[in-house]
Amino acid sequence: MEKAYRLLERSDYSEKGMFEKLKRLYYSEEDAAAAVAVCVKKNFVNDRRYGEILCRRYGEKYGESRVLSAMCAKGI
Repeated sequence: MEKAYRLLERSDYSEKGMFEKLKRLYYSEEDAAAAVAVCVKKNFVNDRRYGEILCRRYGEKYGESRVLSAMCAKGI
């Protein structure tokens, strides 16, 4: 949980993104899934909010297809 909190201090993540990041940092799938579940429950990780951020970030520069592509890549 501490690592998940530290990651969230620096950046927002989707559920999938947080899970994958924790797995890449050599946490087990069970531990990563549990940490993501707690973050979702506490609303620290929110896919809807993260999707809105991506829409604003990419929507100003790129078209709809680029926004959708970015959202799919991030697991939204």
